Amino acid sequence: MKITFELRSPVSRLATIVAVMCGGAIFIGLSAARFVISVITDPESRAETAIIEGVANYFPNSAWAQARMASRLIESGVDVTEDHEHTAARAVHYAARAVALAPHNYEFRILLAAAKELRGDLAEAEVELRAALKQAPHLVNVHWRLANLLLRIDKLDQAGVEFRLASEADPELITPTLNLMWQAS
Repeated sequence: MKITFELRSPVSRLATIVAVMCGGAIFIGLSAARFVISVITDPESRAETAIIEGVANYFPNSAWAQARMASRLIESGVDVTEDHEHTAARAVHYAARAVALAPHNYEFRILLAAAKELRGDLAEAEVELRAALKQAPHLVNVHWRLANLLLRIDKLDQAGVEFRLASEADPELITPTLNLMWQAS
């Protein structure tokens, strides 16, 4: 199969050159955006919080950029320039945007639960962890996180069920589970 173009007029040549250059520019721009997002959202990258926030704000439709910013705020705790409530509110904001952009990603729901815990809203954190559990019912980490949260809000019976599920899946959790349940009772 052979495709040939005959561009005899200068206008058609110019139009072809412009179209190819525009297509190339769009491709390069999209590739650069994808590269920036992948570098900044890599948990191993040592980007400053301000840079991560700039990327999250510049690419508001990137769930991964939003999640990375929420994660940074949660892991960094309270910044000396702002109070705990403001940091927690920003973490919830970015995590909620990540969940809204990718509602079927259980990791973003866990992140939103952690942000809501940071804000002190344990009931909403429980809702998010239960939603994550619906999306990933066999993941030990989700059961473990939910069990610990339930334990902190004095729902011992429900926590016991989640601890049992987690420790059945990972026998190494039996000792920490027994220690936590003993302390709570």
